[in-house]
Amino acid sequence: MKRWLGSGTGTWIVLTFLIAATARGQGQEVDDLGQELTLSSTPTRIVSLAPSNTEILFAIGAGDRVVGVTQWCNYPTAVKDIEQVAGYSDLNIERITAVRPDLIIAARGNDLEGLRSLEQMGVPVFALNVQTLDAMIDAVRRLGRLIGTTDRSDSLARMLTARLEEVDRRILDRPRPRVLWGYVAEPIYTAGPGSLIDNMIERAGGENVARGAQVTWPQVSLETIVAWAPQVLLTSLGGGMQPAGEIDRLREIDGWKELPAIKNGRIVHVEGDLLTRAGPRLVDAVEILANQLHPANPSATETPTE
Repeated sequence: MKRWLGSGTGTWIVLTFLIAATARGQGQEVDDLGQELTLSSTPTRIVSLAPSNTEILFAIGAGDRVVGVTQWCNYPTAVKDIEQVAGYSDLNIERITAVRPDLIIAARGNDLEGLRSLEQMGVPVFALNVQTLDAMIDAVRRLGRLIGTTDRSDSLARMLTARLEEVDRRILDRPRPRVLWGYVAEPIYTAGPGSLIDNMIERAGGENVARGAQVTWPQVSLETIVAWAPQVLLTSLGGGMQPAGEIDRLREIDGWKELPAIKNGRIVHVEGDLLTRAGPRLVDAVEILANQLHPANPSATETPTE
């Protein structure tokens, strides 16, 4: 089974949009696999193959057209009444075709062979691979143009951009604390260069200590983390992303308990669904993280000089 992992797609995706960055009409867009999709009519039966796609569709006013979602889609609450037609990497072709979609919105991680099969059956597929906040806002605009909700999508994009610009102004010239995001149970994984979380930390005014890693999602040792000396530990709770009590346990473990973040109590929790789903709620996560990294009263949580 081939999956759209997208590990090396960043550069050519940028090039694709530089080449194809011309004004397009409603129902015509280039997706993140570089494929141009032209729809002959406005889609009314849409299948979303990622929670982030589902959240974007509802946010741009197309929630009433969504007829199929994945088992992981849980926001907004109206999603619970929609047919579940897929997992995430695994697609159920029979269930998908049973809801008679006239458009499928795919995402990085979906089964490529399954997507190709659906295209061969005549179902249009539009694929997204969002790894930055700017790309998320661009995806909002593109989906709006594709499905005919331009007014709503453009308004949302402007509002999200304005909120991010306000964060930019507030953290301007503030020192950037060193931040580690991690799944801290063994084995330890963190977010490296090119990851959405890396971009989120940067936009919130932090410095991702794992930016120098060789891969996007590196497995790291405690020795490496000690050498990085993070000043802030960012964790994502919810959705089974972090075992209960794991963070409290670190305060008693040699190595971990010596980290500046643990010693100074700078542990920031942002719900996993906000921090890792490439939809409009990413901006909520940036605002939460920026408020924690750069509080209105800096002396309250200021990290001592080491």
